[in-house]
Amino acid sequence: MRKKLLLSFSISKWTLLLTLFFSNFLAFSQTNLALTANVTTSFVSEWETLEAVKDDVTPVDSNDTPRYGNWNYEQNYGVYNWVEYSWNTDQVIKSANVYWGNDGGGLLPPDDAYIEYFDGTEWVKVGDIGFLLNTYNGLNMDVTTSKIRVHMKSTTATSIIEFQVFDTELNLSTSNISELDFLEVYTSASGVVIDNNSSKSLESVKLYNVVGSMVYQATNIKAGNYTIHQSNSGVYIVEIVIDGLRYSKKVIITE
Repeated sequence: MRKKLLLSFSISKWTLLLTLFFSNFLAFSQTNLALTANVTTSFVSEWETLEAVKDDVTPVDSNDTPRYGNWNYEQNYGVYNWVEYSWNTDQVIKSANVYWGNDGGGLLPPDDAYIEYFDGTEWVKVGDIGFLLNTYNGLNMDVTTSKIRVHMKSTTATSIIEFQVFDTELNLSTSNISELDFLEVYTSASGVVIDNNSSKSLESVKLYNVVGSMVYQATNIKAGNYTIHQSNSGVYIVEIVIDGLRYSKKVIITE
């Protein structure tokens, strides 16, 4: 009996060691291409740090520093800015990650943001990227290029703490709600309407305002029509969790 137990323990121990080894191997095989890139921008405030976007330091939250910021006085509110990575040779890029900054004042999360790459002749849009705070917003792609940019704007100015570019795809924790064909989110005179045309319940629903503050939260919402009553006009982010996965969408409530 003792020999069998020892054998079982030995097999389990080696299984655990092999699992840890291959897990670490896969983790380290993902290369952040930003670390070898040259970084430029349309504008950076003189008191902010452009190089911070590629210092490979995990942010504590969206108010962390150092950071990139493009506040340039009120006359430039709502203007698109960009941060660009370039290399001397083409890179195979499979994904990008952006961690937005926010100081609750002049630097706010974007109300529009997207990734584009240079195809040798012109800039080509890859797709929109999310703008949740206190987390990475990821976008998978499959491009070969020597230049990639993230474009963004807010009602004031924007900030980036980390901008990562990888040679492997991300396991995205937050996706766009439009990827769910049974779920529709839109605005009405009453607020934000969620049409869940499935038999699944929504595990949670959250509504964030433009400065990243949560203004509404509900859990275990049954299938069907559901309204988040919100009378204040503005840009909001709806975050929905279903089947353990997060989905988000930007909505605009007008008066």
